[in-house]
Amino acid sequence: MADKKISKLQVANARPEDSGRGLARLSREYMAGHGLQQGDVVEIIGKRSTAARAVDPYPEDEGLEVIRLDG
Repeated sequence: MADKKISKLQVANARPEDSGRGLARLSREYMAGHGLQQGDVVEIIGKRSTAARAVDPYPEDEGLEVIRLDG
């Protein structure tokens, strides 16, 4: 079983072109710090739990503690 690391991030909406693709856009710094590589599956826990693939952030989000998800 994979090692779980829990942290809190600010949630923001993804762009419309990412809608329905199951992506979680995270900063490269955050992914490196948590041992994630692009394409890894992450569990997101909020009001509901869901899974998404970790991918690189939008350029304007690099270095921020933001996770971008579709609705």
